[in-house]
Amino acid sequence: MCLSASRCWKLTTSLALALGVLALAGCGGVGKLHPVSGKATVGNKPLTQGQVFYTPDGGKTGGLEISGKIGSDGTYSMMTNGSSGVPAGKYKVTVVTTVAGEGGTADPSKMVSQPKVGVTPPTRIIDPVYESFDKTPLRVDVPAGPFDLTLNP
Repeated sequence: MCLSASRCWKLTTSLALALGVLALAGCGGVGKLHPVSGKATVGNKPLTQGQVFYTPDGGKTGGLEISGKIGSDGTYSMMTNGSSGVPAGKYKVTVVTTVAGEGGTADPSKMVSQPKVGVTPPTRIIDPVYESFDKTPLRVDVPAGPFDLTLNP
């Protein structure tokens, strides 16, 4: 029981603040993010487009979306849930990239199951094994690295 109203107020406020901090620390926080960037190459040339995805080696994402867009020079920088960097850990790496066929699109969200007449389907420019979480041979260890990716056509 509180000895005075003022002391009771301070105790209640301190307790509420401490519980709030603990709740925030345990909810949705990803911890420290380490900067991760690298270069993706295929046949000793830069991969000029696509997306790199990191998935925790155990397969459980815990709500994390870790990806990076490949630039025209082959470089990429990873982001976790929209923030720059990646939490420490071991990850499987998948890479998705296609080149639009004549009159078509390489954007998977705009592709249709039956292409229109006169539209060439998109062309794969890397081995499809890199698109599969179960088959990809690519692994990284954050923050140790390295983060450059050498892919086969």
